[in-house]
Amino acid sequence: MKLVIRADGGLKNGMGHIYRTLTLAEELKNDFDITFLVRGDEIVLNKVKSYGFDCLIISNDEIKLIDEINPDVIVFDKFEVEEVIVRKIREKTNSKIVLFDNESNANKYADVVINAILGVKDKDRRENGTRYYCGLRYLILRREFHEYWKKEKIINKDINRVLLTFGGSDPSNLTSKTLDAISDYDFDITVILGPHFIYFDELKAKENVKILRDVRNVAELMYESDLIVTSLGLTTFEAFCTGTPAIVICQNDLQRKLKKCLSILKYSLDWFERSKLIEFIDELSNAKIRREISEYGKKICDGMGLERVKSIIMDLVS
Repeated sequence: MKLVIRADGGLKNGMGHIYRTLTLAEELKNDFDITFLVRGDEIVLNKVKSYGFDCLIISNDEIKLIDEINPDVIVFDKFEVEEVIVRKIREKTNSKIVLFDNESNANKYADVVINAILGVKDKDRRENGTRYYCGLRYLILRREFHEYWKKEKIINKDINRVLLTFGGSDPSNLTSKTLDAISDYDFDITVILGPHFIYFDELKAKENVKILRDVRNVAELMYESDLIVTSLGLTTFEAFCTGTPAIVICQNDLQRKLKKCLSILKYSLDWFERSKLIEFIDELSNAKIRREISEYGKKICDGMGLERVKSIIMDLVS
């Protein structure tokens, strides 16, 4: 069987959709021949190929490319999927269509819509032939996150280890801004940089700061941290799954839109605000508060979404 994954990534859009679909592709590679169709740059192309998957950069007619591949299933992981694209795929092919985190009118032409984040307030349902699966139980995280979900999270009395991670590109350079803001604290700080990070000249060398790039043991690093400062995306929910309290800073209007869907994000900022960040850190120095956040995060995000989504997709072709 053939599967096409249509996702975008890069400096402007970040790498969240690419990483999520790579996790899904890894899970489905024994069941499908998988091809990625992306709008992105060489970094995106090389990232996908490093996982062993075929990847084509879209320059114009994506319908033609999809028609030539003739997939059994096509997955769109991008916000605001174009209605005309999905309608034409429905008219011209027999492919099953799956959309992730989409609210456009394209949904009515899909077989399945999985709104893990945008749909946290909604219920699973069927509308005019389209099945909707809603809520964080369908959030795709790598399998190791469930393994750390099963471990008891140790909440230390004090905040000692802090992890900073702001996605694949960090276009607002929240890394440097946050490092500067917390420079007076005696933390051991680990920074994870994505492949599109460009602000190296603004990173100040410090004895207590470890800089990492393109790491595979993110779950372990999160689990071992007392606090995470991140932007709103997959890393937020990875933190929930490991039971690690997080402060979330939005980078763009899309993240601010997502934040409105998530009343659970008490310690979050619509944009970087140094004084408010410091206020949050000081409040979270209370171990009781961090323990409550940890327990609640693990309650709402169990890291089993990958298995649930795989089952949904396999049911489409069974």
